[in-house]
Amino acid sequence: MAELDLAEASDVLKYLSSTPFASSRVEMLSGGNANYTYRLFLEEPSSASGGFPTVVMKHSKAWSRTSRSFELKIARQEIEAFALQRVRAILDAASPSIVTVPTVFLYDPTHAVIIMEDAGENSETLKSLLRRTSLLHANLTQLCADLGRFLATIHNHGSADAELMSKVGTNEQMRWITAWITYEGVLPILKGEGPYAGVVSPALDLPSADLERLASLCKTRIAQVYAAADTFTMGDFWTGNVICRLNPLSGQVEKAFVVDWEVAKPGVPFLDWGQLAAELYTIGCFHPARAAEIGVGLDAYGRAYRDARESGVDEEFVRGAESHVGAHLAVITPTVTGWGTKEEVREVVKKGTEFMLKGLDGDIEWLKTSVVSGLAQ
Repeated sequence: MAELDLAEASDVLKYLSSTPFASSRVEMLSGGNANYTYRLFLEEPSSASGGFPTVVMKHSKAWSRTSRSFELKIARQEIEAFALQRVRAILDAASPSIVTVPTVFLYDPTHAVIIMEDAGENSETLKSLLRRTSLLHANLTQLCADLGRFLATIHNHGSADAELMSKVGTNEQMRWITAWITYEGVLPILKGEGPYAGVVSPALDLPSADLERLASLCKTRIAQVYAAADTFTMGDFWTGNVICRLNPLSGQVEKAFVVDWEVAKPGVPFLDWGQLAAELYTIGCFHPARAAEIGVGLDAYGRAYRDARESGVDEEFVRGAESHVGAHLAVITPTVTGWGTKEEVREVVKKGTEFMLKGLDGDIEWLKTSVVSGLAQ
């Protein structure tokens, strides 16, 4: 099978034909940039697939699916498969929750394939779901609280798993990606430099003193990302990586699967927390009719994380989370299409700049009224 190209659906069918996952058809799934992801419609569901009629197959190459010139180490998939298996074991031993990770049914390193549990044909990312509709108050608050407890649980118990920490400790390329994708972009976007010229227009015209403070913040965060050694982090914890299985009658979330663990590594825990918080907050910015309910969800998310985190949540964490929400708003929001008008995006970038500076200021009373209110209480 070495000649098969698993970037092609026809070759995927051939690859699967001699396995317990032989399929009548495969469907490429949208979303994500790095890998080739398919839903497999099994000819005969079996114990190998947990009895499910569909499963998900993820195939990796030594480059990004959307840009062959963007090289990625193929070892990222081994790290992802290992992390999924260890995290699932941690979660299975924890209290029942809406939030989990997919069961891994097969990892084939020879062909760079993971076959895992499917959230279902009618599943939807949390980002898409919350942009499309409102959830019932009880469902949204439980989901957000469970996301907070989920994150605290993996930070608590993943960090204590020596084998897991050793495995993800080899994921050096993802340290660079984490630093590059957010903190190396803050100043160029705010100053309109290079490829970011005109991304925010008109420019925010920040005082030089503020730009100097933000430059220092970015330098500090990048150094922390490269030096982090003690905490297991998911690395890409955002609403697009939370796949929701919906009740077909009520439309409410029954189960939420956190996917895409190839960025898992020893990391800075408030970056995990802040990334999801930023994406939730952004939905409220562009869908103001849902801003209040998103705010309630964010508060539940913060409180649940704080209460479940064994090492506690100190002022440094709260300030770091606030600043990271701000950095995400300032860098990721304007570089992702489909949020809103240029004027609306500019206002979100402006708000992100305020959050970064407020995180640096450390006014805890102000922070108690902000996006990190649940953490800061």
